[in-house]
Amino acid sequence: AQQRQQAKLPEDKPKVVADARSNALVIAANNEDFEAIARLVQQLQQLPLSPMQDIRQVILKYNDAGKLADIINKIFEERLGHTVTEGQKVSPSDKVFLTADPITNMLLVVSTKSAYDEVVRLISMLDVPPMVEGTLRTFFVKNTDVTQAAKMLDDLFQKGLFITNLDKQVPEAQKKVTIIPDIRSSALIVSASPENLSVVESVLKDIDRVDVPIFQADTQVVQLKHADPVQVAATLEDLMEGIRKALGDQGDQFQLTVIANSRINALILAGSRLAMKRAEEIIPGLDQPLDRMAYETKVYKLQQASASRLEGVLTTLFEKQVPSTEAQKKTPIIIIPDEPSSSLVISASRDMHQEVARLVERLDVPTQWAQQMEIITLERAKADQVVQTLQDLVKALPQQTGQSQVPFSVTADVRTNALVVFAAPDLMATVRDIVRRLDTTGPKQAYGLRVFKLVNAQAEDLSNLLDEFFKAAGTGEGQDLKQMIIKFTPVNPETGLPVLDPASGEHLLKTLVHQDVTVKPDKYTNSLLVMAPADNIDMMEMLVHMLDSIEPRTAKVQAFELRRADAEEMRKLLQDLFKPQGGQQGEGRQLVLTGGESGGAAGGGELEVLFAVDRRTNTLVAAGTPAQLRIVESLVYRLDDQDIEERTVRVVPLQYAKSDDVATTLTSFFQSESQLISKAEEGAAAARQLQREVTIESGGESSNTLLISYSPRLESQIVTMVNELDRPPPQVMIQVLMA
Repeated sequence: AQQRQQAKLPEDKPKVVADARSNALVIAANNEDFEAIARLVQQLQQLPLSPMQDIRQVILKYNDAGKLADIINKIFEERLGHTVTEGQKVSPSDKVFLTADPITNMLLVVSTKSAYDEVVRLISMLDVPPMVEGTLRTFFVKNTDVTQAAKMLDDLFQKGLFITNLDKQVPEAQKKVTIIPDIRSSALIVSASPENLSVVESVLKDIDRVDVPIFQADTQVVQLKHADPVQVAATLEDLMEGIRKALGDQGDQFQLTVIANSRINALILAGSRLAMKRAEEIIPGLDQPLDRMAYETKVYKLQQASASRLEGVLTTLFEKQVPSTEAQKKTPIIIIPDEPSSSLVISASRDMHQEVARLVERLDVPTQWAQQMEIITLERAKADQVVQTLQDLVKALPQQTGQSQVPFSVTADVRTNALVVFAAPDLMATVRDIVRRLDTTGPKQAYGLRVFKLVNAQAEDLSNLLDEFFKAAGTGEGQDLKQMIIKFTPVNPETGLPVLDPASGEHLLKTLVHQDVTVKPDKYTNSLLVMAPADNIDMMEMLVHMLDSIEPRTAKVQAFELRRADAEEMRKLLQDLFKPQGGQQGEGRQLVLTGGESGGAAGGGELEVLFAVDRRTNTLVAAGTPAQLRIVESLVYRLDDQDIEERTVRVVPLQYAKSDDVATTLTSFFQSESQLISKAEEGAAAARQLQREVTIESGGESSNTLLISYSPRLESQIVTMVNELDRPPPQVMIQVLMA
């Protein structure tokens, strides 16, 4: 190597390629390197290999191989998913894989002998010929594409088929040919006359055949007997690449392309003469019977430890021992746990099995979880509160000590008021001490529970009022709101005077914490359930009685019988006037009627005035407070007492003008005038618009009169206009003198 380097020649490094299937090494090197490598290989001989799963083939007659392969693969995958428990790895011997060769319509099965027999049984049930009757025939295509064959036959018959001695009078129906391809079974369904069916059969016979490829001089097909063509092809390509690099400029003499054909278990070689010759020498050495393997599989029966837990420990250990860059250079180790049998199925080299056996023996010991788990029963403290305290404390330990996260878990059992703790022995002692200290604090005060029967107030409303009062009186949110303290002076129920402090003689002052008070309503008995400290329960009783002593606001109902106004129009007017702000009319309101019968307590706040109409008697019914009804009464009577201005109807005789002409002129004038005023006073009252309306009708030619209806305010204007229009026509005097 030093001489070649001094002469600036390419490095002559040996090329070694491993064939894992046959546990063989393919070496390309000079004589000295080859002898050294051979001596080293003799010292590192491996043990014999156990047999692999077999590859078998099944030829289909009717069904499509690709479709059938997908169906059977899915069946075995589903069956394997139901037989393997959660966390368990699948054994390679339990797997079944099928692949299809569309050219020969063949299935290649990789499985054990028992699984192969099951596959053959399923195929025999699915690979059946379809039933065809009548003038139909089914042609199964084995080698060519069924879709392309159908298209070619369609083109043949559509463009015209020349047949000698064909009768020109044959009906078109007999010439028609229908061809439908069935991709699933790789078949053609043909409907045609017997003559055309014979043509289809003849064409398919010519195109549906296995063509033998014609190779060039530098191309060769090498049939393999034992080895996998894909692995052998990869080994040859790596070897030839090493030879080309070693030869440098002369590497072009060893150009070789290797194509693996798994269907016929052969290699297709194409390359230079030297490369082909070298490949012919190497391939027999690689195509050896599979009687030796670089690894073996063993089952380790566990006595104490869990198979899944031990699998995780061993897998992590071996992955960290071998760097990722060197993982491909060593025989891989595969560990599969089997929980039902409490076993580990391990596939590894013989040397690795010795180390695995030592590790399994040391790790197969009883678990320490029972010693790291304890149930602590509490006497005074609440379990859920202590759980939160312990979790916060243990979570802060790594930050304060700088250590990694410690394994710790705690759960509260509310039913027994106990803690279920999982921790290391040293941490468990600390947890016991903390729980003991937290469980020594008893309740600070006794609580009293009373039931208050309400007379005037509603239980739910008063309960909500007290809750809202305590929340609104707080000075903050969250914990600040709950810690609000109320100071009050109790009152003697017999005398009604404040209670005095015997020591100082002043008014006795007591305190009440908001979070110590619980108020719940009972709507069925209209009662309040109040729980508070025993010393302060009197304060809550006083507060409840004060609120319950306030009588609810009442409302009255009054009917107004209208004489002139319309009751419905009056109701709309008053509803617009008394409509509450910020909500719809009547929303969420309840009234308490005087006279004994209660209509429900008021919802609080100002009562709303409600209106209803009795159309039969033209009566308006209003409900509200007395003050509101007085306002409604004043408005209703004032509006109902106003009279509507009467209109004047008059018949005006004409002396000179025609009544039809005058009526047309006046009607046109008042209509135009009314439109102009309406635009100027848009939105004017109806009474105001009625005053401007004038109705004029002609009495006919016989009477020559006008019938006029108008407001008295327009009388002078209308009379003036009629007189102006009823003038005598101009007259001409003609005088004749007789001579």
